[in-house]
Amino acid sequence: MGYNVTRMFRVAEEFFTSLGLKEMPTEFWEESMLVKPDDREVVCHASAWDFYNRKDFRIKQCTTVTMEQLFTVHHEMGHIQYYLQYKDQPVGYRRGANPGFHEAIGDVMSLSVSTPKHLREINLLESVTSDMAFLPFGYLIDLWRWGVFSGSTPPEKYNSDWWYLRTKYQGICPPTRRTEEHFDPGAKYHIPGNTPYIRKVLEAGSSKPWSEVLQEAIGTDKMNATSLMKYFEPIIKWLEEQNVNETLGWPEFNWVPPIPDGYPEDIGNAKLQEHQKSSNVDFRIFTVSTIILLIYPDKNTDELHAKQFLEEYNSTAEQVWNTYTEASWKYNTDINEANKEDMVRKNLQ
Repeated sequence: MGYNVTRMFRVAEEFFTSLGLKEMPTEFWEESMLVKPDDREVVCHASAWDFYNRKDFRIKQCTTVTMEQLFTVHHEMGHIQYYLQYKDQPVGYRRGANPGFHEAIGDVMSLSVSTPKHLREINLLESVTSDMAFLPFGYLIDLWRWGVFSGSTPPEKYNSDWWYLRTKYQGICPPTRRTEEHFDPGAKYHIPGNTPYIRKVLEAGSSKPWSEVLQEAIGTDKMNATSLMKYFEPIIKWLEEQNVNETLGWPEFNWVPPIPDGYPEDIGNAKLQEHQKSSNVDFRIFTVSTIILLIYPDKNTDELHAKQFLEEYNSTAEQVWNTYTEASWKYNTDINEANKEDMVRKNLQ
């Protein structure tokens, strides 16, 4: 259909502007990495970036011309739209109302784009079922993560619980015997990157409790899977009909394929590779009220003084995060030791 990478991103932009949302800023088109460079190693995992100066927003993606990548383009641009909407909030509030909101925005856009109606409008039509297959994996990733954070999955069970969930919900088992010496969850980018999967709304950022933002947006402060179940209702009914008298699930959680003759017995014990950390910024920001109390122990409540402090803090925070994000971007788009050392140094400043 004459598509190339640039057209894919322009089609995505047209989709967002048709909804009354913003165009991509000039910096986006000038600074984003939309294709994999030929002359250097990069982190190809698609990601959206906010540079904390209220004008520079980029996508890093090794885009290829496929239907799946077109949906990824829309998903990542959904993150950029979120950034654009809350860019004028104080730095501490420039994030989703809760960890799920950012991914929810991106996924809503991807699902909207994948409808037959829209695909016909842009002269593309293809059967799309990837989200159905992905749901169990997205669910188990957060289920495993929540177990770790709550303490119900201790370090000595990190790997066994990971494979228990993968077998239970996906029917997937490891090809060779795994032990707690391995950390197979770390092979999934979103685990070491700490990226949650289960993700007027956009403008608020995290300046309000997520339940209030949800209430204002859709009239309820509760989250459930009702709409998701309704969306997939036709295929669920079809699957129920196809699976009559079938045994559902995978009861043999500890099963692994037999090792072929002559296959190295210790193949599963090779040293794990170091995984690249996420470019997502780990916010370590005190609330403004806490900082004011720390700096002003006499609990100065002068409104003008507090406003001045907030402006100074916000300006400094923008500079700090912009400096670190620029260094992180440089490393992720040109992997070498010098850029890595610079990124670590900026992160420690």
